[in-house]
Amino acid sequence: MLQEVLKRTSEYTRLRAALDIPGAAALFGLPPAGRAQLLALLAQETGAPVCVVTPGEAEATRFASDLCALGLAAEVFPARDLLLRPLEGAGREYEYRRLAVLGSLVGGRLGAVCVPAEGLLQYTVPKAEFCANTLTLRPGQTIPPKELAARLLDAGYHRRDRVDGPGQFSLRGGILDVYAPDMATPARIEFWGDEIDTLNSFDLLTQRREDPLEKVYISPAREVLFGDAAQTAAALRSYAAAARGPKRTALERAMEEDLTQLDAGIMPEALDKYFRVRYPNPATLLDYFEGGVLVLEEPGAIREAQRATRFRRNEELESLLHDGAICAGLDGLYEDMPYLQQAAERMPALLCENFARTLPEFPLKEIVNAAGHALPPWNGEVAGLVSELEPLKAQGYSVTVLAGTPRAAEALARDLRERGFGASTAADLLPGPGANNGENPYVLLTQTGYREKFYNTAQSLFSLTQDLGDWVTKGLTVTVKGSFDAKNYNHLARTKTPPQYMASGRDEFGDLILQQTVVGTDNLTYAESHSGYRSVYL
Repeated sequence: MLQEVLKRTSEYTRLRAALDIPGAAALFGLPPAGRAQLLALLAQETGAPVCVVTPGEAEATRFASDLCALGLAAEVFPARDLLLRPLEGAGREYEYRRLAVLGSLVGGRLGAVCVPAEGLLQYTVPKAEFCANTLTLRPGQTIPPKELAARLLDAGYHRRDRVDGPGQFSLRGGILDVYAPDMATPARIEFWGDEIDTLNSFDLLTQRREDPLEKVYISPAREVLFGDAAQTAAALRSYAAAARGPKRTALERAMEEDLTQLDAGIMPEALDKYFRVRYPNPATLLDYFEGGVLVLEEPGAIREAQRATRFRRNEELESLLHDGAICAGLDGLYEDMPYLQQAAERMPALLCENFARTLPEFPLKEIVNAAGHALPPWNGEVAGLVSELEPLKAQGYSVTVLAGTPRAAEALARDLRERGFGASTAADLLPGPGANNGENPYVLLTQTGYREKFYNTAQSLFSLTQDLGDWVTKGLTVTVKGSFDAKNYNHLARTKTPPQYMASGRDEFGDLILQQTVVGTDNLTYAESHSGYRSVYL
């Protein structure tokens, strides 16, 4: 309903046309919640992925939550602390979150990514390198388990005896477990020789396999991908050898401890300072948005946030340079604000501010002023909400109020009707059978519960041979053969018949006049049955 209203506005029409070509357009006056509604509609209409840049991670999280509530798949791409000093171990939660978003973008599973400016300007693995280190596995595919393990090591995975978190794999005979950063649950790959026999998800706690999988995508587990320890050591030495004079000495000093570990076959944890060594032309998140739209949420606030971030970052780099942990040539790890300005010129971009202001660093092809405002929080006090709605009602506006739950919507509509507002709710009711007493396929498929069936079969065969040559007649033997079969069945049913309704018209408030055609319940019933048989053959 809200989307249809937005489509009919001249402001939306102008923005829609402006975002068909590269260059920046400005949108002033619309509050953040309204901008989320507008962007969700734009993304759904155009099919283009949207990159929303915010001043900080808190704003990115709120914006992503709004977009998800409006039906657009959105995730947050966070900034992370780069590992620049030698470490024994380090948490990689934020790196895995970033890699999971990249995997979802490459797989086409996201409509929007919300990213703090620091996270966007931080270098990441180039898209071509990411795709080259991504595997797609299916049952029946041929790949030796040891070869797959080697490819996982090259893609940044850690080998463990037992997988207990993202970025790990284990290999036990013909069974390989792997947990990619963008997997909802880890996957178990069972081989028959060099052929993949089955793919299943499995539980981390019990280690028991669960649901079968048609295919598995395995994306990289690190943003800096060198390969194995020997390849990494060769790349670092080659880079240092190309330098001359004091720069070469500084590089050798900065690499000394890492090379010692690599020569021992150990992959160091802190490889982030070698971004420029591995990727002479490093990438950012924007390189994954081919044909996408760039949105800058409050460019002025982004500029101020980046100024503070740049100051903090420079302080850290000066300390690292002083300690010899990095040196000139290893300190290029981020882009800066001019990168965002150039991106806004080469791709369709939208600059959003609450109030009109000058944006001298961005050449604008269109400026749209939207007459929108946000109501202050009313904290559950209906009188406060009524005081905000009355001026809108007097001007002839129709107002949509979003409630957290259906029950809250019904209670709010009732309170507003008592105060003279023609309020109605969009009830989430299930359509039932009409006069022909038919069935609703949607209700049958999604609202009537589920059944689970388990079968297990045990079969055994035994044979006993006794030589009687020494006791009765030479060469005489007796053989007894037998078999044992058992089969068990377990059925579990959780079912319900939900209430269903048929509409016969609308009342004075526009609400549907409903007649209940099926009296049911939303409670699931429980039933189980067991059966089986055993047979013995001699």
